[in-house]
Amino acid sequence: MDGSAQIWGRVLHKISTHISSATLNTWFKRVQLNKVNNGVAVISCADAFVREWIETKHKVLLTEAVTEVVGEKVSVTFIIDESFDTLKAENSPLFMGSKNTDQSIKVIQQANLNSKYVFEAFVVGPSNRLAHAAAEAISNKIGSLYNPFFVYGGVGLGKTHLMQAIGNRILQIDPKKRIFYCASERFLNEMVDAIRSGKTFEFRDKYRKLDLLIIDDIQFISNWQETQSELFHTFNELHLANKQIIFASDRPPAEIPNLMDRLRSRFEGGMVADISKPTFEMRVAILKKKAEENMIHLPEEIIITIASCVESNIRELEGALNRVYNQKNVTGVIPCEKDVKAMLRKIDDERRKSISPQKVIKEVAEEFEVKISEIKSSSRKARLSLPRQVAMYIIREDLHYKLEDTAKYLKRKDHTTVLNAIKKLDSMMGEDQVFREKVENLRDRVRRFIV
Repeated sequence: MDGSAQIWGRVLHKISTHISSATLNTWFKRVQLNKVNNGVAVISCADAFVREWIETKHKVLLTEAVTEVVGEKVSVTFIIDESFDTLKAENSPLFMGSKNTDQSIKVIQQANLNSKYVFEAFVVGPSNRLAHAAAEAISNKIGSLYNPFFVYGGVGLGKTHLMQAIGNRILQIDPKKRIFYCASERFLNEMVDAIRSGKTFEFRDKYRKLDLLIIDDIQFISNWQETQSELFHTFNELHLANKQIIFASDRPPAEIPNLMDRLRSRFEGGMVADISKPTFEMRVAILKKKAEENMIHLPEEIIITIASCVESNIRELEGALNRVYNQKNVTGVIPCEKDVKAMLRKIDDERRKSISPQKVIKEVAEEFEVKISEIKSSSRKARLSLPRQVAMYIIREDLHYKLEDTAKYLKRKDHTTVLNAIKKLDSMMGEDQVFREKVENLRDRVRRFIV
């Protein structure tokens, strides 16, 4: 029979096809095969936390893999080995192959990508399945499928993760590909600096010779006409050369105000996919994956409680998970479901208080292209009634202001106006999918003002 190191290497190779690379690199660097004797495989773990996690999550998988490798039925037992050599484990061929070399890290940095944003760490579900499938296809056939790729959705739902995962996958396949990720504001700032310093040629050369251009928060480009024109010409250069272009926004191209028609047409010329809020099942899966990646161990019922309390986005889910785990570390006691709910409710209340009604009204006014003063006016024109009602709805439903206070902010006489607005909007959103998405996107954007 082969030695323990050889057996373990083959076992790792087998289980690597069943788990994510993030799990492999986070957890299995801290375990190794000690020996196989009399039908028992003894696996050493760096500490008690690792042993509990591996035994709970992967005992069956390990048992099957070791049995297959050694060619006889074995049982698996786990021990804590205080002399565990993590460096030796990391230097196994499997882990060495997955490590970033200094050169690959440099390539990722030059592309302005975050190496943690990979497909293996992205949880797929009904709310993002189409966008994920398109992203996977693009990463395997850059420039020839879904070009441009335009993904939109609310704050913290995974748009940035998905876009950068494409870039990271492509660089993994071919490190020579020229990729650059930036927010629309950076594109603007670099263009302004280039004009000011007389280096417009260098600016255009940088962006127009890329194999993949990724621009985040593209909706903000609607504020800058000259930048739109520059982006239009950059887009054409790349597209004609079959280079890949990816955009992300908080709304679809058709709903970006003040966008040049020719640019809107380009945005809609490829694949447009949305990412919506995660379902309960997805939220549970996301929390479990985040816990695994960050070596956070919490009971199943606490994970489910967090998923039940936080419905808005992935960013807030992760924040809630970290807060609950930090509470456990500080007190030494895992909080019960009641305490978790109270903790998250307090955080949610504080978050809502940080958003002023004035900010909501301003966001609504921009969305419906009316003035704030018009929303607060006594005018009953149809073009003003709807945005006014939407503002009431968000202030009441999301900020939890009293009916009387909500009416006061919109300069209405009494709370019945707010009640009627809420009833009307609930009915409209139930009947009109497009309108409901418009309101939901607005509610997501309001969260940007969270302190």
